[in-house]
Order: sequence, then C-alpha cells, then structure tokens
Amino acid sequence: MDMAYGRLCVLIAALLALTACESPPTVEPIPVRPSPSSALPSTVAPPTPAPPATAAAGVTVERTGGFVGVDQNITVEPDGRWTYYRSRVGAGGGTPVRGRLNDVQLADLRALLADPSLAREVGESSNCADGFIYTLVTGPTKVQWADCGTGAPPTAMRVVDLLAISTPF
Repeated sequence: MDMAYGRLCVLIAALLALTACESPPTVEPIPVRPSPSSALPSTVAPPTPAPPATAAAGVTVERTGGFVGVDQNITVEPDGRWTYYRSRVGAGGGTPVRGRLNDVQLADLRALLADPSLAREVGESSNCADGFIYTLVTGPTKVQWADCGTGAPPTAMRVVDLLAISTPF
C-alpha cells in the first residue's frame, strides 16, 4: 500500500510541475469603436442607469394534506423574518414559531422569488390521496401543486426546500 501511495504522490507532483510550466493564455484586446452616443452634444446628459432592484416580496407557503392531515404554513417577510405555524393537537401544535433567515438564506430566497420561471409555474393543483398540497404565494404570483409523484414545479419546490432546511417547515 505504501508503494502505491508513493507512486500517487510522485504522479501528483509531476502533474503540478507540468501545469506550472504552461504559459498563461494570451488575450488580445478588442478594438473599441466610439459609441454613437459619444457624438451627442455636451448639453445632453447620458441616460440614467436603472434603479437597483427592490427587495423581493415576502412569501407564504402552505402545506396541507398527507396521511395524517398536516396543516402547516410559513410566512417570510421581505427582511427575512419568518413565522411558522402548524395546526396540530399536542406538543408544539398551534403555537407560532418565529425566527429570521441569515443573510445567505435571504439572498438565496430573494433570487428564487425573482426568478422569472416562478411566474410561469402558476397553476392549480390536482388532488391525490394522502399527498401533500402546496400553495406558494409571493406578490401576485400563486403556485399550487400536489406532491403525488407527478413532478413539482422546480423553482417553487426549490423555495420549499430552502425553507425546509432554514426553518422548522
């Protein structure tokens, strides 16, 4: 085993040495032509850049159904504060749980909610026995689907997956 390990180390060292000897790729500059707007008189102001995108709307996700009749929902505010609620008899049921997404989680959620494909996933769910029914609402967008093995809308499901690992949902 020691011989094989030694050969592997020698092979890795040789590969590293060979890659270090390569010359860096050369990049040729692209000639720049003056843009048509540079010929404008100095009294014309250049166009103003678009304003930065505002924070995405919050999101509410509801999960109902299943074998035991689950009723859960989570609402995430635009600033990352969330409230989780599950309607259930017994310990932990009926009491809201609150928290806040960290900066990375909030950035990921905002990116998913701003993804144009989410708006194309709008639709009504079909019912199935013992499956979960999901409803995701963000701004004017409402996506519903049944978790019956027929394929969930991918962007909406990524939102649910993110919330499932970031919150009690």
